Amino acid sequence: MENSTRKICSNCQYLRDFGIFDLGFRCMNVNNSPRKGDFLEVSKLDYTCTFFKAMDQFNPIEFDPIKDNKNREKHGISLGRAIDILKDLRIFQMVSTKDKWEDFSKVDFEELAIEKNTGNTDPLRGMVFGHIDGELYMFAYTFRHEIGDMKYRVISLRKANEKERQMYQEMQNLADEE
Repeated sequence: MENSTRKICSNCQYLRDFGIFDLGFRCMNVNNSPRKGDFLEVSKLDYTCTFFKAMDQFNPIEFDPIKDNKNREKHGISLGRAIDILKDLRIFQMVSTKDKWEDFSKVDFEELAIEKNTGNTDPLRGMVFGHIDGELYMFAYTFRHEIGDMKYRVISLRKANEKERQMYQEMQNLADEE
């Protein structure tokens, strides 16, 4: 069996590399947590467990099809193209101001028949800037689903405005100086 189809940690979507923090590889599946708020250290990448889930690298986004139609009408581009921004090696990502975050304190998840999970109750809003077909675009997002299964929930995708293009260029200049 070739490595890409084997049910081992190195092929699992829950595996994350925290080497930059000297924490090594970790399993982000909460069912594998040795204690609440911690994540299992993975010392052997050929290990497997009952929580294995094949990596879904090619689809880290989701969006509402109705919102996609509205975005196509308003901005002339599908929300599905946000995946192209994530492929840009020089993307820039930032968190929106708190006044743009959602207030979930009054949401009745049960009445709306929506699963209440980490992603659905995180009010964070962010923006990602990158290129599609040579043009600078921005997509606004929130996260959905549990840690390890989390995806960008694309809210809007449009060409970057002049102020955003200037900010992006300033950030790229700073990155080039390092």
